[in-house]
Parts: sequence; structure tokens; C-alpha cells
Amino acid sequence: MVSVSLDNSKERWKTAIAQNNSSWLEISDLQGWESAVCNKHNVSRLPYHVLLNPKGEIVKTAISNQELVKVLKEVL
Repeated sequence: MVSVSLDNSKERWKTAIAQNNSSWLEISDLQGWESAVCNKHNVSRLPYHVLLNPKGEIVKTAISNQELVKVLKEVL
């Protein structure tokens, strides 16, 4: 699991990671909604889930929370 933050503030981003007790990779370019990730993948809402295959290739984008939970239950 990888989380991409859309924070503009490094301090707020680090605080959120600590508060959420995240055990997965957290990345950010600290550019908020101007992030290259948003532009490349047309992110317009949060959360925005991207499903990757074992090769790291994008299988599906903009997955709903319900669909993500279903897929994770099947995989895990």
C-alpha cells in the first residue's frame, strides 16, 4: 500500500502520518492539488484509489471505497 498526500505543508503531512500510525509508504511532493500525480491521473476527489498488478502496472483507477475493500478481501 502506498499513500500519496496532497498536503502543501510538510509539518501537517508528517503530523497526519504520525496520527494515523501509518505502516505503509507515504509520499508527497508537497504541491497539493497541483501535484504531478493529480495532473497525470486526473485526480479530482479524495480518496482516489489506484489498483496495481504485481508488475506495478495500473489496472484500474478511481476505484470506489466499496470496490477497494472487496478487492483487498479477495487478494488478502
